Amino acid sequence: MRHPKILIVDDDADHQALMMLSLQRANPHVVVSTASSLEAFRAEIASHEYDCVVMDYSVPPVTAPELVRELRKSWPDTPVLVVSSSVEQGVVVDSIRVGAADYVSKDAALPSGALWELCARRLAERRVQHLSRAAGTDPLTGLSNRWEAQRQFRDARRTAGRRANIAVVMCDLDRFKSVNDRYGHAVGDAVLKHAA
Repeated sequence: MRHPKILIVDDDADHQALMMLSLQRANPHVVVSTASSLEAFRAEIASHEYDCVVMDYSVPPVTAPELVRELRKSWPDTPVLVVSSSVEQGVVVDSIRVGAADYVSKDAALPSGALWELCARRLAERRVQHLSRAAGTDPLTGLSNRWEAQRQFRDARRTAGRRANIAVVMCDLDRFKSVNDRYGHAVGDAVLKHAA
């Protein structure tokens, strides 16, 4: 089983150590890395994928919104938790507006297991979203499968009422079996991907 990987971004070494301790106490199997500057942060996200990033709102010369934008270029789905000692509402709003999954004050995050609980909840939500997408998608073509089509029809009827307009397009590749027989299944798969 793969252990969760979390990146802590904070320019204060004492805060890094406290957050790391808080996470590892709550889950001894968590793998925690740290970055204390913009350059170190960029190096970490360039070389590793993290399951969650916990960042201080202020890592001079940048703030969490800039860091989140940097992260989204490489890892658009990685959950971000912003931690700050600031009580200003603008800090929370700025963090959430750029895509942070949650915000927690340092006072609440460090002594309790709140930081790990937030990370764990975001990891679980991310896994459910991934599994849901995978369950509704044909792995070869990337198109919606029958299960996903039925779900979309149900949702469309539910939201649009009785007068919902729904269209279905079905395609048939003539003599496709002969492509598989003559050129092999790898070529057949390539033809299906191209047609999709």
